[in-house]
Amino acid sequence: MKCPFCDFKDTSVKDSRLAEAGKSVRRRRLCENCNARFSTYETPHLKELYVIKRSGVKKPFEKSKISNSIATAMRKRNTEDLQVEKIVNRICGQLESSSETEITTRKIGELILTELAQIDEVAYIRFASVYKDFMTVQDFSRFINTIKKKNL
Repeated sequence: MKCPFCDFKDTSVKDSRLAEAGKSVRRRRLCENCNARFSTYETPHLKELYVIKRSGVKKPFEKSKISNSIATAMRKRNTEDLQVEKIVNRICGQLESSSETEITTRKIGELILTELAQIDEVAYIRFASVYKDFMTVQDFSRFINTIKKKNL
């Protein structure tokens, strides 16, 4: 693997450990040229996934977009980065284990909403406001009333 600092071709692995509850391997590496240390993560790649956007455009799946969306919804809430990572991994696991290779943004949004509803109502409402494209205060009010009815 190339060194990210000097682009030298030869790096050596100094340490390997299981990460993410055994679902990936973290490797500590050392560049033979500049002696820089860095980490790499090896995770299984099950299949190529594509996302079909509302406009019909097909794009390669990016795990980071799910992570960023959830982190934004949970910003300033009493949650840890590890909790967000676990949610993202559960969602990605569901997507990769399905028989589909093309997933709509609607499906991904529903999976995120399901996860957020179980752990934080405020994050759930925040995400829903963007995902469902709330335009007025009444949109928020209707959505919150729906949540209240489900909790009764």
